[in-house]
Amino acid sequence: MKGVIKGLLGVAAVTIALAAQTGSASAAWNQNRIIDDNVFTNSLSLSPAQIDTFLNAFPNSCISTNKGFSAPDPTGYTPSGGYTYGGNVSAGKVIAHAAQAYGINPQVLLVTIQKEEGLVRGDGTYGCSTLAISATAGYGCPDNRDSNGNIITYDYSGINLYTLNGTTVTSVNGTCVNSNIKAGFSQQIIRAAWLLKFSQERSEGNVGWGVIKTTTTDASGNAWNSNWDNSDDPQTCYSGAMTAGYRQVCPSGPTTYYDGYTTIDGTAVNMNTGATASLYRYTPHFHGNQLFVSVWEAWWGESLLGTYRWSSPGYQILTADESAFVDPGHLQPGQHYLAKLLAYNTGTATWYKTGPTPTLLGTTAPTAGPSQFCVPAKWIACTRPGGLVEDSVAPGGAGHFMFEFQAPFSPGDYRESFKPLAEMLAWTNDIYEQSFGIHVDNPGTFKWWTPGYKILDRTESVYMDPGRLQPGEVYLAVMDAYNTGTATWFGGGATPVVLGNPGGNSQFCLPNSWISCTRPARLVESSVPPGGLGHFRFLFRAPFAPGEYHENFKPLAEMLSWTNDTGAQNFGIKVVNPGTYKWATDGYQILTANESAFMDPGHLQANTTYLAKLIAYNTGTATWLRDSPTPMMLGTTNPNGRNSNLCIPGWVACTRPAHMVEASVPPGGYGHFMFQFKTPATPGTYREDFKPLAEMLSWTNDAYGQTFGIVVY
Repeated sequence: MKGVIKGLLGVAAVTIALAAQTGSASAAWNQNRIIDDNVFTNSLSLSPAQIDTFLNAFPNSCISTNKGFSAPDPTGYTPSGGYTYGGNVSAGKVIAHAAQAYGINPQVLLVTIQKEEGLVRGDGTYGCSTLAISATAGYGCPDNRDSNGNIITYDYSGINLYTLNGTTVTSVNGTCVNSNIKAGFSQQIIRAAWLLKFSQERSEGNVGWGVIKTTTTDASGNAWNSNWDNSDDPQTCYSGAMTAGYRQVCPSGPTTYYDGYTTIDGTAVNMNTGATASLYRYTPHFHGNQLFVSVWEAWWGESLLGTYRWSSPGYQILTADESAFVDPGHLQPGQHYLAKLLAYNTGTATWYKTGPTPTLLGTTAPTAGPSQFCVPAKWIACTRPGGLVEDSVAPGGAGHFMFEFQAPFSPGDYRESFKPLAEMLAWTNDIYEQSFGIHVDNPGTFKWWTPGYKILDRTESVYMDPGRLQPGEVYLAVMDAYNTGTATWFGGGATPVVLGNPGGNSQFCLPNSWISCTRPARLVESSVPPGGLGHFRFLFRAPFAPGEYHENFKPLAEMLSWTNDTGAQNFGIKVVNPGTYKWATDGYQILTANESAFMDPGHLQANTTYLAKLIAYNTGTATWLRDSPTPMMLGTTNPNGRNSNLCIPGWVACTRPAHMVEASVPPGGYGHFMFQFKTPATPGTYREDFKPLAEMLSWTNDAYGQTFGIVVY
């Protein structure tokens, strides 16, 4: 919107208007909070008919239908063409349509009209004159003076200023309005609506605000065609007062922190609401805004949604399960606790648990940013620990806020402030007791000693020699750990004592059994005091390759501290060589699929399923095992691991026709492999090679008779 700076109301216009009006600001005047945003933006508060009825209640009103007043209907705006207007309508329609277009309360416009020129009651300095109506809202009346100190005025003609009893007034002399496009009732109302709303939005940092719509609905539910394209607003810089927070004043400018203060009549004033900032931009003086409040309260009552104030005796700290009270000066690192705050409503507004403006507890001084105590899964946000427990708390009543928090991991003193707020409306006042302070104790030293590890089979029925473990087998390691430090070990909580590998991922890791590949196990006991004995137990898999293996494991208090090194923390094992894998065979036998008859491999039917049986003699030194991590299987060879053309469903894989039938075959013994296969559909001679292997360990040697040959007719 062009001409933002020119739109500010000047001192002279305010002085003229105030001199003619009576009344003073009420005892409720709050220079920091003139009006709440939710009141300011309630654009559906009055319908056009209700506004006209309201105006008709004043016998001397200058703009009532009883007076025969009408003016052009504001219907739209474009950056290139400015405002557009339709035919004459009542003042109620002009005000309601302007309010609806920009999302502002029509009551705000009515009070502004009265405050500036007294047109609602007809008691302004210039009465119901054209001079008064041409400057209805005081928009575009800067305090410009000539060299003699006289206020500069303007003469205009050929403008639809307003219509009275069918006669349209088109000229004015001596008006303070500095442009002919701004002079006139409707011209003033629509620009005042825009400036008030624009200032409210931008004072809160909403640089993207701009009205773009083609249809507007009034408070009676009646839709009217309009064409609002305020797409130039987001490109416009703002120069008025700002509410507190990190804000931009220009869309392409930097984000800067504003403390919410501006100077009015030599006094520092805090902009508690965007609506308050907007009114001070429109009228940058106390007197005019006190008059605004006085008129508002005479017509509509309270301009605030009640005051939000509180007091409190402070916080209580409990265990997370609420089973016991805890001294806030002796909290444990990383542990979760529950804070309970009793809050007395000492204001005039009722607190509500739910609704569009729920009463919540929020972070405040020294910053209103995320809290270091935040538990994201439990808090509304890291700036909002919790909401009001009760459904509502009336003025004079007591409410509660409860929130879970996590003590920091580092010992020391910590302090933050929280206080209630009505979300989207107002914060409560500061009080000493809003400060939330805790002390996190030093848990002591973390030291240990161990006599070493014991190794068992995974069923825990047999102790194993760690120097003679089988390749790929799973075993159980058990370690006794003595707490030789001054800190108690805990098996749970935020800082559990676990067994860890300082060197990173372990080669012994069993992902589905370990906490992670750097953390084999938690402490078995729930706690171990200084001088006590704890235990760690974890399953591990011996490597498949024979040899010696070593790793270091030692306890740590997660997120706090590792324990010291000890000689016995070294975890060493030896994986034995299981022996050599060799075989011999007499060759294959072919049977029907149901094993009812032997078949001649040189006379098989095409596209038919048969059963192959292979006797395999263990001529090596290793025992063959079927159900171990290194099971004996029959595999394709020449080359090893190729897919077989004879593969059918039922094979282990198309590279593995079958497992060994027997559970084990010692050296010198023999075993069997059996698998079904399907002959190709095309007649011919087919050959493939299969031989046993210990999976993950070793293939057997090539042997005469491993070739599987068939002829298909």
